[in-house]
Amino acid sequence: MISARSSAHLPGHLVGRDRLVAALGRPGARIVVVTGPAGSGKTVAVRQWAVTTPDPVAWLSLDPRHTDPEHFLDAVLIALEELVPGVLEAAFDDDPSDRGADRAVVRAVRHLSEAPVATVVLDDLHMIDRSRTTDLLNRLVGAMTDTNLRLVISSRSDPPLRLHRFRLAGELVELRESDLRFSRGEAEEFFERFPEVDLAADQVERLAERTEGWAAGLQFAALSLRGRDDPDGFVERFAGSDRHVADFLLDEVLLRQPDDVREFLLATSVLERLRSDLCAHVAGRDDAGALLRRVESENLFVVPLDNEREWFRYHHLFAQLLRRELRVTRPDLERLGHVRAAEWFV
Repeated sequence: MISARSSAHLPGHLVGRDRLVAALGRPGARIVVVTGPAGSGKTVAVRQWAVTTPDPVAWLSLDPRHTDPEHFLDAVLIALEELVPGVLEAAFDDDPSDRGADRAVVRAVRHLSEAPVATVVLDDLHMIDRSRTTDLLNRLVGAMTDTNLRLVISSRSDPPLRLHRFRLAGELVELRESDLRFSRGEAEEFFERFPEVDLAADQVERLAERTEGWAAGLQFAALSLRGRDDPDGFVERFAGSDRHVADFLLDEVLLRQPDDVREFLLATSVLERLRSDLCAHVAGRDDAGALLRRVESENLFVVPLDNEREWFRYHHLFAQLLRRELRVTRPDLERLGHVRAAEWFV
């Protein structure tokens, strides 16, 4: 756990994303959820907000250790203690030997009822998805009603929390991948922070289109452009095969997936558009529909193409990376995928 106030040192090349900071600080919001794929700028946006708010903020960066409810409880209580002294004592006041997590949460939240507005940031919540900690976190969310506690959650996937009450009451702010994308103006400002990279406005626009505003994609493009004397050629060639982009997407996204998800991503990469029945035919899997819903909910670079969320596509750079991996590792599956896709469309 770290204090956002003391540790939010932001690199000088960062673009001030005022629209995101304003959304994060919306008055009346009790819970803020920021979700997006790896490298989309979630943590940076939250940090930019954290250094501007006058309210006290504690920052908890989650990791696999927090899948243990007791470890998670201790970390949250320490974070709350930093904001409101006395929380730790109150959590176990009735019986210091009683480590019942649910009872400790209730006691701690009760202590917060008279406290001023305070915010706890839970960064990388996807690290504890599908773990026993989820029930405890839902207990904390459910007990927030009579307090001034505020939660800001950053995650690669939709958090497994019961947030309907907050959504209906207008107390929930949700920022998603589409909100995190860099606009053309933000992309221009971003590249202006790199004096060794000289791009014309139309070149920046093309890069913004190729990366689809993905923060990490713009960063990798800037790194690759340093020292190049052919920026126009680089912009035209920039794709998911760029070594920085490919290494990041492989290490941070594709190789972290379980076998069934990784195989599904590769098999369906031959498609320009995705739909559950089409994916089932091409991948030869009865669970293709469930896998498609999963990769969407986990923000695995899947873009919805309609309001009904029937049709999707992969982010351009991710699709290029997947197709390259498929061609290198399973050329037989690539050929079979094209044949099956043609069968489905006939």
